[in-house]
Amino acid sequence: MISSATQSTALCCTNKRADSRFSILVHPIDDWGGESVKKLDLSSYHGLGDTIAKHIRYLEAIGMRHANHTEEPFSQICYASFPHSMVFRASGRIEKCTVALDHPKNQLGYVDAQKGIVLDETMNRLWSSYPIKTECVSCAQALSCLNLSCKRNTVLYGASNCNYICAYQ
Repeated sequence: MISSATQSTALCCTNKRADSRFSILVHPIDDWGGESVKKLDLSSYHGLGDTIAKHIRYLEAIGMRHANHTEEPFSQICYASFPHSMVFRASGRIEKCTVALDHPKNQLGYVDAQKGIVLDETMNRLWSSYPIKTECVSCAQALSCLNLSCKRNTVLYGASNCNYICAYQ
């Protein structure tokens, strides 16, 4: 599996490695919602640290940027947390998160032929403004996320977006 995945990575990266706009996040298959994932046995994908590390070393060897810098400042801030980061769909809808594509709370607005870009600024602020929580102050990873890691669970379901609360406190 590693050789075919590495070959896929190489093919993907061949023309992109000199372009600083592109980077790859190496991540195992995971449950990001939906009905289809319930049919998969995801237990075999957990604990793939060695495989992920091999892919990261390969990307570094060919000079390709990767987004697996988990300890660096601001490295865990989700793109959807930035106020000017938006997904423009072919249908003209404007959304925040590329995982929750059809969720009503992911809809920011639309592109209109006469009005131009029409945005719900209240919804945009919901995705992009969260104060630092009390527990963040003592967290060893506070500068990595600033309480702006994956906003999907917080915005859509009211759950905590902290990936570090158990691991680092």
